[in-house]
Amino acid sequence: MAPSSPTPPNRKLKITILTVGSVGDVQPYCALGIGLKRVGHEVTVAANENFASFVRQCDLEFAAIAPNIQEFLQSKKGQRLIAGEKLRLEDEEGLLRQQLQSAWAACQGTDVIIYTPLTTFSRSQTFSQRAIANKLTSMLKCYLLLNA
Repeated sequence: MAPSSPTPPNRKLKITILTVGSVGDVQPYCALGIGLKRVGHEVTVAANENFASFVRQCDLEFAAIAPNIQEFLQSKKGQRLIAGEKLRLEDEEGLLRQQLQSAWAACQGTDVIIYTPLTTFSRSQTFSQRAIANKLTSMLKCYLLLNA
């Protein structure tokens, strides 16, 4: 059986991919984004700022997830974290809040959110997963209303 070409979607979706970590964490999601774009979707990859040029070289839209992780890891707090010290609760919560807020901003107006478990952005994974689930539920309700 001959391989078939991808079938174009019935409608173009705006897809946001949330990913953080190392190149090994971001690169597979860029590959997925390239495939999704190839079949006609609009794809934005939201990752740490140090991946902006990498994502754009893949011909994908980019949204930054704060803070700039390279700058943070070079800071005194980042160096202490690398050395194995725990962050003060208020510092950790501040970082998590920045990440969640920038990820939330990146997802505005999107139809589909794809995310890696590294982007749960919360001490309590259920909080972040619930926030993402609420976003998806709201979008699904809108979709059902528009297509009723």
